[in-house]
Amino acid sequence: TVAHFFAEPRMEVVVYFLALASFILSFENIGVVEFRKNLAFEKEFTYLFLSRCLSTVVTVVLALMWRNYWVLIAGILTHSVIQVALSYVVHDYRPRVSFAGFGELFQFSKWMVIQNCMHGLNQRMPGWVIGRLAGVGAVAHYEVASTIATLTTSELRMPIRAALYPGLAKMATDRKALHKSFFDAYGLMVLIGLPIPIMLALTAPLLIQVFLGDQWQAAGPVVEVLALYGIVQALGSSSHLVYLAINRPNITARLVGLYFIILLPLLVTGATLAGAVGAAWAVTITSLIVLVVDFAVVFKVLEVGAQRIFSALARPLAGSLTMLAGLIPLRLFVPATESWIGSVLQLATLAASGSILYLGAVLALWHLSG
Repeated sequence: TVAHFFAEPRMEVVVYFLALASFILSFENIGVVEFRKNLAFEKEFTYLFLSRCLSTVVTVVLALMWRNYWVLIAGILTHSVIQVALSYVVHDYRPRVSFAGFGELFQFSKWMVIQNCMHGLNQRMPGWVIGRLAGVGAVAHYEVASTIATLTTSELRMPIRAALYPGLAKMATDRKALHKSFFDAYGLMVLIGLPIPIMLALTAPLLIQVFLGDQWQAAGPVVEVLALYGIVQALGSSSHLVYLAINRPNITARLVGLYFIILLPLLVTGATLAGAVGAAWAVTITSLIVLVVDFAVVFKVLEVGAQRIFSALARPLAGSLTMLAGLIPLRLFVPATESWIGSVLQLATLAASGSILYLGAVLALWHLSG
């Protein structure tokens, strides 16, 4: 069915192997969740880091040997096997089948199941729609651009969120402490996460030339648009952690459902008119609309005013605007080059200049505010 949908017969076998990888990963030892519950993040880091490093080594070696798309499939399978195996090495819990707590668990998890299914649809829908309407090549450009543009969320914000949830859950009955911790964490995530997608938007062509090569230059415009999506993500409140902590996961499920309802027609329209770039705009616009709704909901649930968010955003926004003001003219004056070394130097110059401008502005405002 998938091969027919994308008009690409080679995908049938690929889907079988990807399904196998997911099946293998379902046997991961549930005991590792205890690392987060007990805030033992050094153990979780070691476990996840080892599985990623080992699978990366295998993937790189196979890439040098095979030089085709089967390398990615082999890498995904390897990662699943290693992660499952390590989960039983790092934690001594041994799961067994039991239905003793099914009723109690189901009352909470039914909303989580709905949320996760809808979130999975939202994440995969762009690839499906682009593949159907614009071809498999456009899917490749979109997926590569998405990976680059969402580095902030996947590599920086996720670990902070993982550490944040157990703390918020313990404060669920103390609303004052919950408010303070939530907005403090939000300010930290924006401080770290906001400048990165802005930098990606400004340096997208150089990033692609340095790390992917000229054959991926067509993905440049998609990266630039999805970097705006990354900015919206960086401004996201992570409110779902609060909703989970206060036992109201139904709110997140409804927000994810709203995202789906808005995204689907925009995605079909965007992919039809402009391929991967149009789909990227659809994802960005949808995320922005849902972000506004999400803030309205979290203000109501926590019974706080919008000024709490603005105070958390003030310095990161000022630092980002300072960085933009400095890098835009600098980028215009940097001469274009086809040399890989020249591109590396330009990218390093822009990255260093942007970092200095951002950090300088944030620290200066921090000092001035006492």
